[in-house]
Amino acid sequence: MPRLIAAEPGFFLLAATRRTCSDVTMPTAMPLVQLALDFPTTEEALRMAEIGVRAGVDILEAGTPLIVAQGAESIGKLARAFPQ
Repeated sequence: MPRLIAAEPGFFLLAATRRTCSDVTMPTAMPLVQLALDFPTTEEALRMAEIGVRAGVDILEAGTPLIVAQGAESIGKLARAFPQ
């Protein structure tokens, strides 16, 4: 079971197990959440992007399957639909 050990202000040491050869220093800032929109149609990608934005996703990624199937125009459609 991992355990957190206080280190410098803003950082914690993560000891994963007793057998770990070293501790890892981790910043305590919240990570960004990215949603890869790997769908074959722009309509599907836009629907999932809406769900992701409502759930609090930070980054929307136009995935390779979407771009290959629909072209770079799908990136513009996503950017116009979610300008923030």
